[in-house]
Amino acid sequence: MENIRKLLIVDDEELMRIMLSRFFSNHNFEVFVAAGSDGVMELIEEQSIKIVIVDLKLLRESGIDLGKAIMKRFPITIRIAMTGYPSAFELKESREAGYDDYFRKPLNLEMLLQRVENAVSQVERWYSRI
Repeated sequence: MENIRKLLIVDDEELMRIMLSRFFSNHNFEVFVAAGSDGVMELIEEQSIKIVIVDLKLLRESGIDLGKAIMKRFPITIRIAMTGYPSAFELKESREAGYDDYFRKPLNLEMLLQRVENAVSQVERWYSRI
């Protein structure tokens, strides 16, 4: 089976991308980053990425719209939302956009790591049946 410990982080804040990239790299993930939606679909497809973490408040676009686009094109990809501006409406909207989980900033990195590790196990289970 291909490497499923690939992770894409989409956040317009450079420091957040760097911090998360280092954190997950230190936990044996191959990490890809993007500042916005440009090139995200191609990256997911070319690298066969199965887990994506997206900030809901991107500079020029909505993470909600990006989540919907990812869900439509890659329905098996596990999508995790993160935001520094949580609201009940946004939580509902993120679920409707196909996000599998939702984290508030500042992030609890250990909890996020546990969720991503669970996602890896989930993807392994799915692909072992194909």
